[in-house]
Amino acid sequence: MSFYIFGTLFMWISMLITYRISKTSFGINFRAISDSDMLAESLGINLMYHKLVAFCLGAVFAGLSGAIMAHYLTYISPDYFSFSTSIDFILFVLIGGTGNVTGPVVGAAFLTVIPELLAVTLKQFRLIIYGILLIVVVIYLPGGLISIPSKVGTLFKKREKSIGD
Repeated sequence: MSFYIFGTLFMWISMLITYRISKTSFGINFRAISDSDMLAESLGINLMYHKLVAFCLGAVFAGLSGAIMAHYLTYISPDYFSFSTSIDFILFVLIGGTGNVTGPVVGAAFLTVIPELLAVTLKQFRLIIYGILLIVVVIYLPGGLISIPSKVGTLFKKREKSIGD
């Protein structure tokens, strides 16, 4: 239980740090680079420096997470990270939503609950279900699951407008 609390605390601290960075001018530069690196460079943003800092920040968080996981498992092996695990990490981000701090957390929570619900009956179809879910999210929710509240809000506004006319 104490390790669960520690992991949760680490997650919240990581999210807070990431959120705070995203609200600084440095974070705004990151967003500008992700939108259009040529435009950002034309505005005077040093691409190489910002990409290097982003890589280093990602490496710090990945390294700390790996160290925590190694401590929890008491050993680490390349066999633990299969191709499927790597795909899961990418799916967490894509299905949850990119461009914000909470999207990957929502994606991870959602894609962690699904295998538990399918554990008995459809376990062998997990990757097929993930693929279908990814296609649906990319086509209908390009912002990921985190964009559902704004889509629903827009839908209700359109409906209220059409009823009022």
